[in-house]
Amino acid sequence: MTGRPEAKARAGGAALDTLLVRRLAHDLATPLGALGIALEMGPEPDPVARAALGQAEARLALFRALFGAGLDEPFDLGLLAPAVAPHGVTAVPDGLLPPAVRGLAALALDTAALLSAPGRMVLGREQGPAGRPQLQLEGRVRPPGAALAAVLAGAPAEEPAAVGAAFAVALLGPLDVTPSSDGLVFRPRG
Repeated sequence: MTGRPEAKARAGGAALDTLLVRRLAHDLATPLGALGIALEMGPEPDPVARAALGQAEARLALFRALFGAGLDEPFDLGLLAPAVAPHGVTAVPDGLLPPAVRGLAALALDTAALLSAPGRMVLGREQGPAGRPQLQLEGRVRPPGAALAAVLAGAPAEEPAAVGAAFAVALLGPLDVTPSSDGLVFRPRG
């Protein structure tokens, strides 16, 4: 990320790069720990080891595509699905530029915990002439906590769990959170 504007953004005294590393370490700790335990238990890899390794590989592929690729490169939403399971993620409609897709996908990582299962995440575009990109959480949704709400409004990220939201704000600008009849909608301020 070095050299790009979002890499230089400061987040609560730590660069977004630093928070990203902390987020990666946090998210990969459980599956890699399970893999280590499973491998110690016997000479042949068992299903637990294979599943843990698959989780780690999927998470790394997602983070590489979200945070490591150029902003103008397309983003495969299929990489996001395992990270936000059990919430389905719908396809992005034509016309959204790659940075908007990447910003919404990063936001989906940090907002998935707000949505109770069963639920759904819709990445798309609002209707109307403005057509701003938006992420809609459909189902039982709790509002963002104070720390996440502050990051969405443009404040620096203070914890690794908000680095996706901070990345989204770096790409899309501050985001409004609006209740809808079936959940919450996140979109750049108009």
